[in-house]
Amino acid sequence: MIYLLLSIAMSSLIQVIFKYYSKYRIDNYQAIPFNYLVCVIMGMILAPDTVSGISEGVSQGATWVTHSLLLGILFILIFIGMARCAQEISISVSTVAAKMGVALPVLYGFFFLKEASNAGLVTGIVLSFASIFLVARLHPEHHLKGTLAAFLPVVVFAGSGVIDLNLKIMQIRYLADIETHWIVTTIFGGAFISGTMLIFWRMHRHKQRLERENVLAGILLGIPNYFSIYFLVMALNQPGYDTVFVMPLNNIGIVLLSVLLSIWLFSEKLTPRLKLGILTSLVSIILIGIWGN
Repeated sequence: MIYLLLSIAMSSLIQVIFKYYSKYRIDNYQAIPFNYLVCVIMGMILAPDTVSGISEGVSQGATWVTHSLLLGILFILIFIGMARCAQEISISVSTVAAKMGVALPVLYGFFFLKEASNAGLVTGIVLSFASIFLVARLHPEHHLKGTLAAFLPVVVFAGSGVIDLNLKIMQIRYLADIETHWIVTTIFGGAFISGTMLIFWRMHRHKQRLERENVLAGILLGIPNYFSIYFLVMALNQPGYDTVFVMPLNNIGIVLLSVLLSIWLFSEKLTPRLKLGILTSLVSIILIGIWGN
C-alpha cells in the first residue's frame, strides 16, 4: 500500500508544482523539457540495463523505439497543456481532465479489439464524457485568451486519452518481449528531445534566453514525475495488487488529493458544477476500473 500512496502523492505534487510555476513566473516551455531529462537520468540509474536495451533497439531499428520517441512528443505537449490548465483554470479541472482520458483506450478495446462490454462499463464511459462537459465550462472569473485556452480541459482529456491508448497498444505489441522501463525511458527521451527543439525554436523566434530558474524548476518537477510512475509500477508488482485493484484507487486518490491540495494551498473555489463534475469523474473511475479490466 505504501507504494500506491507514494504514487498518488507524487502525481498530485506535479499539479501543485505547475501552480507554483505560475506564481513564480516559470516558463513552462523551458522547464518541462528538463523535467524529462531528469526522468531519463533516473530511469538509467534505477534500471542499469536500460542503456544497453535502448541501444540495441536503436541499432536494430526496432519499431518500439520509433513508437516511443514519437509518443514522447505527445507527452510533452499534453504536459504543457496540463500545466497551463492547472495554472489558468484550476488544479481540480486539470486533474479530472487528465484522469478521464482512460475512457479512450477502453473504447478502443471495445470497438477494435472486440473486448467484452457491459452496462457498468458503458455507464462509466458515458460518465467520463459527462464529467469533462461539467468541468470544461469555465467560471466567469477565468479570463483566458484564445480559443485553445477555452478548450484546455478538452485538449488535456483528448491528449491524455490518446497517450493511454498508445500505451495500451504498446503493451499489446511490445511488452511481452521488451522491458517496461526501456519503453518508458525512451518515451521520456523523446519528450526531452522534442522539448529541447521547442526551446531552441522559441529562443530564435522570440529572442529568449535559457533561464537558470526555469532549468532548476524543471529538475524539481522531474523527480515527482518519474517517481509517480516508478511507485505505480512497484505497487503493481506487489503480491495481490493487480491492475483492477491498483488503477482505480490510484486515479481516485490523485483526483481527491489534488482537489484537497488546491483548496488548502491555493484557496481554489469549487463551484456546484465543478463539484458535480468531480463526483461524476470518481464514479466513472470506479465503474471503468471494475468492469473495464
